[in-house]
Amino acid sequence: MKVLISLLSFAIFASVSQAEPFDAFVGVYTPSKSPEVQIQNSPTCNKYDFTQLQSFEVRADRTGFRQTHQLRINVPNGYSEISVVPEFKDPSELDPTVGSFGESDGDDQKAMTVQGSFGLNKNESLKLTIEKTDAGFKLTIANELKNAKGSILNACYYTAELKK
Repeated sequence: MKVLISLLSFAIFASVSQAEPFDAFVGVYTPSKSPEVQIQNSPTCNKYDFTQLQSFEVRADRTGFRQTHQLRINVPNGYSEISVVPEFKDPSELDPTVGSFGESDGDDQKAMTVQGSFGLNKNESLKLTIEKTDAGFKLTIANELKNAKGSILNACYYTAELKK
């Protein structure tokens, strides 16, 4: 009997430890307020047509390269997708000081994924976070371009209050 309980405990622990942060957020969300866009030194911030957001969807999808989930931003004229990937860093074969990176983290209250590129002079990143709030959920997307010292050259910040 003790062996059976030990095996069940291990199986439950193994399945819990394999969970990805976005598993707790799978579903379709709609805006409860008008989405907001903040611009910092950028000529435009209309990458997602975010002010026209109709819904945001988190789908468990492990079919793509390295991905665990697909995040879909639905607007009247189409959609944009962002893949959630586990931690990686891929330096270029020609120059290891440049390349791309990604990581995901979180728990059942908040999930985050960040992806981008790094280089000698500039680093670009896209960070998406969804979190539970008292009023529902909050979606935040930060798209930043930084110089080598980490100072922001330009950025677009997208925020939406959501309900499931």
